[in-house]
Amino acid sequence: MYRPRATALRSIVAIDTVITLVVLSTAGQARAQSADAEALFEQGNRLMAESRLAEACEVFEASRRIEPRAGTLIRLGECREANHQLASAWAAYKDALARVKDPRKRDVATTHVQDIEPRLSHLIVEIADSARVDGLVVSRSGSALDPGLWNQAIPVDGGDLVVAARAPGFQDWRTPISVPEAGATLTITVPRLIPSAPIEPVVLPPPVPPISLLPVEPDEPASRWTARRKAAVGVAAAGVVSLAVAAVLGSEASSLDHGRAVYADVGLGVGTGAIAAAAALWLLGAPPDASTTALAPTVSTSGAGLAVTGRF
Repeated sequence: MYRPRATALRSIVAIDTVITLVVLSTAGQARAQSADAEALFEQGNRLMAESRLAEACEVFEASRRIEPRAGTLIRLGECREANHQLASAWAAYKDALARVKDPRKRDVATTHVQDIEPRLSHLIVEIADSARVDGLVVSRSGSALDPGLWNQAIPVDGGDLVVAARAPGFQDWRTPISVPEAGATLTITVPRLIPSAPIEPVVLPPPVPPISLLPVEPDEPASRWTARRKAAVGVAAAGVVSLAVAAVLGSEASSLDHGRAVYADVGLGVGTGAIAAAAALWLLGAPPDASTTALAPTVSTSGAGLAVTGRF
């Protein structure tokens, strides 16, 4: 009967212990953050006393990021105002008013806001509907400007600014502007961005054919009537004549006329040799494209000779 109640009590004690540990841990972290913020706050006061305003403002800004207390924001506003950054000072005082609980600090912040507000410089970044391409990003000195602030008068610190615009597929656009410290309203119109030029592939020209200075004539077939073959015809003709003379002398020779027979034999030998020489010259004088031929020696009862085989 008492076990469930004891178990419940133990659970409650465990939960209370966990909550206590979390609270103590959070409180420890808060005290550490407060100590860091307080140290930076004191450092900022020392830097302001030394007239090192730019450094002092950065230190107060660091303290605000750790712990945005109303007192720190008022001191940051005073530093920005002394450093001629009216828009930043005005924003710090307005932030302090949203957090302040002390009536005295509220009065201080209210007084500063009312004093600075009429002296603020404003910048209007004008963007027409025709200039609003997909992915358009407009920035002011490197910080992107929310589209809700386009075409609105925005309080800005005096000094040199750069308004820029970019979008995928378009060329970047930027323009510098110098803003007076107080009392000015300037308008910058962002034009429609120019599309980026596509990268065209490099096309090489076609190769140029070689130029011939002399006309090119087709090759002519080699003539079959070479010099050797012409000589072969002449030698063959002489051989034929010799054979004819030998035949005439042989037919007229008798047993009593031994001289004519000798001359007939000589004519026969000369004619046969001439015919053989003519055949050799004819074959050796063939043009390069001629077919292969062959010589074969022949022997008959009428005498010796050469037989030519092949194509002439």
